[in-house]
Amino acid sequence: MFDLIFLSIVGMAELGIDFSRAGRERPLNQPTSQVDVTAFGAVSGDGLDDAHAINAALDQLKDTGGTVLIPKGEWQLDSIVYVKSSHTTLMGNPDGGTILSIPKTLADIYGEDPNWSWSAGFINVSPEGSGDLLGYTSGTCKDGATQLRVDWKEEPEVGEWVQLWWYNDTGTDSLLRWLYGEHVPENRLGKELQNSTSRRVSTWVQVLSVEEDTLGVDPPLPLPIEEAWDVEVRRVPHVFGSSIRHLTFNFKEYPYPGHLKERGNNAIQLSSAVQCEVSDITIENGDSGIFLGNCGFTTVKDIFIEGRTMHHPISLSWCSHCLVEDFIINAQHIHGTTISWSSHYNVFRHGQGVDLAMDSHRAYSFRNLHEHIKVICTDKPKQPLRSGGKWERGLHSARENAYVDIEFVFNGDGPPFAVANLNEWPMGYFANWYGNRTLIMKQGFPNQQIKDVGVKPSLDE
Repeated sequence: MFDLIFLSIVGMAELGIDFSRAGRERPLNQPTSQVDVTAFGAVSGDGLDDAHAINAALDQLKDTGGTVLIPKGEWQLDSIVYVKSSHTTLMGNPDGGTILSIPKTLADIYGEDPNWSWSAGFINVSPEGSGDLLGYTSGTCKDGATQLRVDWKEEPEVGEWVQLWWYNDTGTDSLLRWLYGEHVPENRLGKELQNSTSRRVSTWVQVLSVEEDTLGVDPPLPLPIEEAWDVEVRRVPHVFGSSIRHLTFNFKEYPYPGHLKERGNNAIQLSSAVQCEVSDITIENGDSGIFLGNCGFTTVKDIFIEGRTMHHPISLSWCSHCLVEDFIINAQHIHGTTISWSSHYNVFRHGQGVDLAMDSHRAYSFRNLHEHIKVICTDKPKQPLRSGGKWERGLHSARENAYVDIEFVFNGDGPPFAVANLNEWPMGYFANWYGNRTLIMKQGFPNQQIKDVGVKPSLDE
């Protein structure tokens, strides 16, 4: 059905962007090894830290992969649980009732740190090791190419997952200009980005072939290659084919401390995860919910978030081809569904949120899709495109972010609702925004497309 929706709606925009690849494409293929955390000393409901037992269970499977079972019950976390190995599942009872009780914040346990506001979680999926530079691309490639020439330092193996890194040509800024499009003036490209010499875009690809200086990759390139952009091929440590499933995070409730003052009631962070999955997760009274950083082809689904005001319910940074679907955010928030730092070809679909913020957090995220989203408005509706990020990191959105089939449920009749911030979305695509009040959407750029406002899409789902 997702492919049908893409072809029938987004395809009409003639964007030429295939979002159907988002999310985990490979079976998890878990090894048969299974361990139960109670065999490592975890005791439900005793008021003592069970993270040590869970980590011990995970450590036993670090070389083989397998499944760590947390039975039905209430299990206390006073420290972080680390999933470092591939083909590893950490799961609760599939029928529910596995509750992770978290009485302390990360700041209480590890000390004050501003990073708790935008990173870390009580379950941390991240690899060990360091990466390697494999080579530099030579010549140019078109957007969507699958063959590129490389001057090798070390050749990768066929089947291996690697990253491509793009760099901006500081001073000329042609990469930034491609990302934002021709109608964005130089003073809106973002001074921090223009001055930076670090990577600007990274994407995950699988090596299909290596024939002398020719590299074949899948998926196709998400943007062109120009010689001035110094594109690198890199081996990056990653967790492959692991999952977190069937868990409820119950944080001790305390008043929201304020924006950028959060103390780390964060549920899950995935870093450099490829072909992984997070599913059937409930989060109560968190500061933030689920962070994905530098992930590829990873699915987050069946997520329910509730409680007091929070910072980032679901956030993607430096991510490519990830899928977030079937989510409910029943908590007020600063940023809702976040894309940032060159995230691209990611999809948020079949979700809803109270005063949902579809947050494009500056730093040139491009070619992402929000589709079939419901915004539940309170008495004083908030702007659905309200977004964060430092001014020095450019416009909120880079090119061709698409928002399709967005329904607004207002609390009764009222005046027309004007959607703001469209002048931050160059080359944006907005189709079938509708609700029980009149919506007003005014074009913010000449190359921005706004279609069928007030029209519910006629799809047989």
